[in-house]
Amino acid sequence: MTLAPTIAYGAAPMRTSLAAVLFASSLAACGGGGGGSNGPDARPIGDVGPVTCTAPNAFGQPTLSMTDSQHSGPDTDGSEKLEFFGLLNSDPLPDSLYLSFFNGYAPFDPDIMPTTVTLTGDQADYATCGACVEIDTDLSDAGDLTDIYFVNGGTLNITSTTTNLTGTIMNASFVHSIIDNDTLETTPSPDGCVTSIASVSFTAAITQADDTGGSGSGSANLARVGGSHGRRGGTRLKLQLH
Repeated sequence: MTLAPTIAYGAAPMRTSLAAVLFASSLAACGGGGGGSNGPDARPIGDVGPVTCTAPNAFGQPTLSMTDSQHSGPDTDGSEKLEFFGLLNSDPLPDSLYLSFFNGYAPFDPDIMPTTVTLTGDQADYATCGACVEIDTDLSDAGDLTDIYFVNGGTLNITSTTTNLTGTIMNASFVHSIIDNDTLETTPSPDGCVTSIASVSFTAAITQADDTGGSGSGSANLARVGGSHGRRGGTRLKLQLH
């Protein structure tokens, strides 16, 4: 299933580039769209009609639901990935918090372990982040997302990475982002859509992923999408709502 104007997981072998969107001529702030709880806040754009943002202006202090976490690897090259998924709201097309931690990339060099991370610089780019934080908007029942809002500010505090993945995110800002299909470099979308999380706590029992396509042990809500959705290949975690 392909969802315009961005991407669908499962059919493509990598995170595909987000389609270019129309440039906004208005300086009005971009607000909640189809998956946000604040309702649409259209940006007028010349004569071609409005563009709406798929995330609300702010998520505030959400309580996550349908949380789950999986560990992948180690692969033959020693690479490992630790992922977390949780819903940010109960909209008909809900938004989710997605975390992906990679060993061998700062701050997890060599191992993924508890630490505090400033979510700027390398952490604000999918090509270089070790502690990658994003909001995926307007999830379908199959777990396919509409837009990626990648983090560009805030603090991540990880307190456990063993039996449970546990921590908090504080004062985080996110921008609707384009992730290059080849380089994985992350740049803001020209639509200017942004959102934020004042604070959120996350916790979930860690299960071992089955990279052959299964959901791993003990996971009722998660599925793995085939293809190369990361810097080292493998599969990406997504949440199936039904």
